[in-house]
Order: sequence, then C-alpha cells, then structure tokens
Amino acid sequence: MLDAISRTRTSARPLAAAALAVSTVLAVAAVSFASSAQAAATDVPLGTAARFAVLAGSGVTNTGDTNIDRSDDTAVTGDVGSAGSTSDVTGGQLIDTVGVIRGDGDGVTTGAKPDLVAAFDFAAAAEPRIAMASGIGGELTPLNPGVYNNAADVLLTGPIVLDGKGDPNSVFIFQVGQDFTTAPGASVSLVNGAQACHVYWQIGRSAVFDTTTTFVGTVMALTSITANTNANFEGRLLARNGAVTLDDNDITVPACAAALPSTPAPTTSAPSTPAPTATSPVRARPTPTRTPRDDDSDTGDNDSDGGGESSDGGSDDSDGGGGSGTDTDADGTYTTTGIPNAGGPSALLAPIGAVAVLAGAGLVLASRRRSTGRA
Repeated sequence: MLDAISRTRTSARPLAAAALAVSTVLAVAAVSFASSAQAAATDVPLGTAARFAVLAGSGVTNTGDTNIDRSDDTAVTGDVGSAGSTSDVTGGQLIDTVGVIRGDGDGVTTGAKPDLVAAFDFAAAAEPRIAMASGIGGELTPLNPGVYNNAADVLLTGPIVLDGKGDPNSVFIFQVGQDFTTAPGASVSLVNGAQACHVYWQIGRSAVFDTTTTFVGTVMALTSITANTNANFEGRLLARNGAVTLDDNDITVPACAAALPSTPAPTTSAPSTPAPTATSPVRARPTPTRTPRDDDSDTGDNDSDGGGESSDGGSDDSDGGGGSGTDTDADGTYTTTGIPNAGGPSALLAPIGAVAVLAGAGLVLASRRRSTGRA
C-alpha cells in the first residue's frame, strides 16, 4: 500500500513540474513581448525651432565659407539666429544659406527659444533607455531604433550606423549627460529607411565636432556647440544657453520623406469549381408479379402493367435530378495576408501571462490533491 502511494506521488511530480515550467515560460514571454512592443522611441517635437539650421543662446560665430542647405525646399527653411544674452551673428556674410540670418534677435528667433527648451527637456526624459558606452564608433552591428543613454561624457571614435529596420519613421535619441566629442573623421550613417529628421542628440553640457566629421541628426546642447573645420552635418545645431561656433562647414537641414503607401495584400481569384452533385439513391421497387390466368386472350391488363413500369421509371429520373446543387462563395476569391507584426497589442500580452501562471498553479494543486486523495 505504501509503495503504491509513493509511486502515485512520484508520478504526479513530473506533471506538476511541467505545468509550472510551461506557465513560467508563457508569462516571461508575454512580459518580454509587451516590453518590446512599447520600446519604440517617439519623435522630439521641435516646434518653431525646426526652421533653424543654427540656433544659439549667446551668439553665433562663423569662420570660413559655411554653406547651409535644405533637403526639401517646401518643408524646412534653414535660418541662423541667436536668442539670449547675445543675438549677434559674427561672420554671417560668409554664410551661404537658403534661410534667413536673423542677427537682431527678432520675434521669430525669440519665439523659437522656448520651443528649443521644451524639445531639450522632452528628449532628456525619453525612455525606455538602452545603456550606451562612453566610447562609441566602429561597432560591427548597426544600432537599432531606440533611446540610448550615458550619464557621463561620450566620445565618438569612428563610424556608427543607424538601422531603420525598413521603417522610415524609426526614431533614434541619444542622451549624453555631460560633454559629447567626435574624433577627426568620425561619422554617423543611415541604412534601411532611417532618416536624419528622426535622429536626436541631447547633450547635457557642450558638443565638439572635430575636423572632417560627418554627422547626422539634430544636436541640442545645453551649453555650446563647436563645429571644427570641414565638419559636415545633415541635421541642426541648436545650443540652448551658449554659443555656436562654425568653421567652413556644410549643414543640410533634413526633411522627412513621406512614407511609402502600404501595398494591399494581393487578391487571387480561386478557380471556380462546382461542388459535386449529390445523387439520391434509387429506391428499390418490388418486381411486379403476373398472376397466371386461364384466359390469356385479355392482353389489355398486360399492356397496363407495362405502362405502369414505364411510369415508375420516369419517377426514378425525377428523384435523380432532385439532389443536385452547388455551395460556392459569393465572389469566389480569397485574400493572402502577410505575417502579423511582432509589436502586436501589448495590452493583451501581460494578462495572457497572468492567466498562464494561474493555469499552471491550478494544475499543480490538482496533481497534489489527486495524490493526497489516493493516499
């Protein structure tokens, strides 16, 4: 008896362990999918600061021939200005810009300053965050969309690639707590649909771009921004409180290209095949029996019997045609759809995980009660 009880309890343990393991895996997967679905970064609203290629808080100084262009003649401008303790733009005559050099601190420039402050704070608060090393550049793997954070100084030592994963609306935000510096020849490039208009660098103090740097994104520094000789940008240089220093630079203000319209899934017409005709089984008829008569001269009855058989045969034909018919779709088509996106409705995934845990716990309790009952 004790051996039987022991065997029962032993056999119940694998079931309980398996149920608990399955429920745990489902719960972890649900939470993981929910987190990844909510990890997408959000565009930083620049407001009226978006019209500026260069915006400073205490003056702009330019040395050499600086060229400011724009990637879209209708969406952006490319202004240069300063709003704060100093509104001067020194060396503005050497700046060739498609926008306006606003050296007098006019209403457009002063109105853009609060929008820059709001954009800086928005970028600083963005999350969830991915840890960023103090030295970046030269990575073999491109960076995916998201929010990258380092609370200290960051140095860009070589090339980095931002991978849009085929999404032209993918957003990259880099949060640097202190100073940001690039080495000579360092670069940022875009692949797979990533766009410069969705790249933002929020710098906690100052930013220095060394010679021949090729950079992408809107730079928002709390203090100052310095672009050394031949440092080129597809983005904006926006200094919240300090000065912006230029030296023979090319700056292209980015505009977002419209996303390609989604292509509807192809609709394929299925061949129209009529459904098979169902034939009713032939009812068995009793074989007519002729009763022998002494008087065979009356042949009219015989003809009548034969006619009856002929009449029954017609009835059979009617039954055979009564079961025909088809069951086809109204339009005879079907639609081929793609695989659904992994970033599905995250709000449902966590409850599914909770239900999975409860189901596993229920199986464990059931197995224990069964073993206790047998004991």
